[in-house]
Amino acid sequence: MKDVYEIAVVHGDGIGPEVCAAAIDVVKAALGNRSSLNFRRYPAGGAAFPQNGRELS
Repeated sequence: MKDVYEIAVVHGDGIGPEVCAAAIDVVKAALGNRSSLNFRRYPAGGAAFPQNGRELS
């Protein structure tokens, strides 16, 4: 049985979303079909504040 790992991704503000998206693409490409990672995104930063009243969910 293959273990599945949950990876928290906090994009933040500024260039964070761009950098995180590129980093996830690189990790997925490196692992290919062998990936046992599940990327779970958490909103953070100024963009998250209006949605839930805090900067980090």
